[in-house]
Amino acid sequence: MRLIRRSFLAGTILLSGLPFNAHAEQTTLRVGQAISIFRPMFEEAVKLFQVDNPDIQVKLEVAPGEQPEMIQELLRKAVVNDLPDVTFQGYNYLRVVADRGLAVPLDPFIAADTDWKGGAFSPSVADSARVKGTAYGLGVGFSFPMLYYNATLVEEVLGNKPFPTDWDDIVSLARAIKAKHPNIIGGFVRSNAATFQALIESHGGKLMSADDKTISFNGPAGKSVFGLLRDFGQAGQSSMTMTTPQSRQAFVSGAIGIFTDSSSLLSKHTQEIAGKFRLGVTALPVPAPAGRVPAAGIAAVMTAKDPKQQEAAWRFLKFLTGPKGQLLVARNTSYLPTNSVAVEKDPALKAFLGSQPNLAPALESIGKASPWYAFPGQNSAKIDKTIEDIMQSTSSLKLTPEQALLELTQQVERLL
Repeated sequence: MRLIRRSFLAGTILLSGLPFNAHAEQTTLRVGQAISIFRPMFEEAVKLFQVDNPDIQVKLEVAPGEQPEMIQELLRKAVVNDLPDVTFQGYNYLRVVADRGLAVPLDPFIAADTDWKGGAFSPSVADSARVKGTAYGLGVGFSFPMLYYNATLVEEVLGNKPFPTDWDDIVSLARAIKAKHPNIIGGFVRSNAATFQALIESHGGKLMSADDKTISFNGPAGKSVFGLLRDFGQAGQSSMTMTTPQSRQAFVSGAIGIFTDSSSLLSKHTQEIAGKFRLGVTALPVPAPAGRVPAAGIAAVMTAKDPKQQEAAWRFLKFLTGPKGQLLVARNTSYLPTNSVAVEKDPALKAFLGSQPNLAPALESIGKASPWYAFPGQNSAKIDKTIEDIMQSTSSLKLTPEQALLELTQQVERLL
């Protein structure tokens, strides 16, 4: 992803000028924490929604950064009583929003909605955003971690052999790419809580016990994960510390051979590579026989308290999870649709998904999908940042795997 200037990331966009009945009372709907990397998609969604709903004017507020920054911005706004009517949040932060009483439970809206009763929405739309059985949002899109790779560089090493499916061979491939091209980082594992959970669960572990009282990542799975991060560091990742935006830019420019990222970035990466090299994708390895892959993604959450604002917010949430919204999300983000009814019944959406062979690794992961986990308590976001920092310290070879696992265990215990 191109590094975007702060002034472009922050700010508010008021999309107006669409035709509406001048005599009808118009509602202004504040939609906040729209993820910045998908700004054009959100802008188009607002325009299409306003065409169908001319009595509602949407004020779109783009968050600076990605999901960790999105939740922090929402929490800051809550302190000063400046909440939007709708917020976009990652599944891993829904628990935080619900526990703090910011999200409006949607089950009453679902029960009263005629379209919902008529079967226009699959259960997964609401079930993906449930916390302790209550729907606190509607799922807009699913994503899974997968491996992106520079197929041109890989072919130089492997020839016609298929891309490896286990981590040892992938690390060896990264080393070989680095050996052939000293100025290229052979492989890069992004440091963040999403990647960490995916690696832990694919190795057969869990972040916490079922009762949320005991840390579980510090067993064999944790040892394997931090050993893997060290291996990537030794294979070349330690040569440069990069943020997520910087590493994405490096990959699409050809400076990284193998790269971990979300399936939701497929369209964006494909567009930005644009003939620089051949792009390859494959599913994240799952070493453990019972290993799982957490389904990430984004949900739309209602935070409006006024009944009139809630009615407008509900219409916006339904638009995003209906056929038009799901097609827009799929085309612009490569998120997988949450509404399987729309996939089956909308010809345009069904045809689009069928024309995207590079989405196959993400679709393959659905059979191994597990729920997204959020740490309990008020420090969930701080724990995620701690995970990111310690992962980065391991791949940069500042900490040994043993030191990293011990430090992370101690830090998370302190924050729980």
